[in-house]
Amino acid sequence: MRVTEDRWIEAQAAEHEAWNGFVGNASEFAWATYGKMDVIQWARGVVPGLEALPGPMAEIGIGPFGVGCIHFLRTSETVKLFGIEPLPRMRPHAFPLPYAALFAQCEVNYQQLAEPGESTSLPASSCSLVACYNVLDHCRDADAILREARRILKPAGWFLVACDVVSLAGSIRHRLWCGHRYREEIIVRAHPLRFWQAELENLVARHFRVIAIKNRQGWLDRIFGHSRLVAMIAEKE
Repeated sequence: MRVTEDRWIEAQAAEHEAWNGFVGNASEFAWATYGKMDVIQWARGVVPGLEALPGPMAEIGIGPFGVGCIHFLRTSETVKLFGIEPLPRMRPHAFPLPYAALFAQCEVNYQQLAEPGESTSLPASSCSLVACYNVLDHCRDADAILREARRILKPAGWFLVACDVVSLAGSIRHRLWCGHRYREEIIVRAHPLRFWQAELENLVARHFRVIAIKNRQGWLDRIFGHSRLVAMIAEKE
């Protein structure tokens, strides 16, 4: 699934607006960070020893603050971390003092690359884990991101992905009403792609062996439910 260049540029502009809103809003940032920590906790329960991987680890679409799932996974500062993010770096301001320690720790043995997730400069078969949290419905080419994640992963490396999925009813409502009524809102402009549960599962399964799925929709939710964040842990075969 991919979108036109113009739609991608529009989505990136909306993303920049959204992150500017985070710059002075510690509560919103904390909520987003909690989601990453929750997915990591789940993944560690599914794959014993995941936190002990030797690295390097990479995160596609880590965000302008440079705080990602990979920071909450590693247990040693010797593990090299890479963040992939096309938007320019941002620094929050007026956050409570404890956040300073968080941001400082996240910079240890970490490098942020200003590159698109579809094509990075990382070497092939170089990472033990690649994360991609809340990115696929914001990107230009979701399948290309999955191909790139597979390319940079070592054999038997791990891929951790989380993405919002929508129901059939939600998709129809968006197409007939919300997508037009709220066309200028960030929530619409920043999401050029939308996935059903089956579409997301099939997309990941084309490139990896799926091990477990968190927060999977039941059949009724797939028809009538609200959107939800679904996480998957998968292995490169």
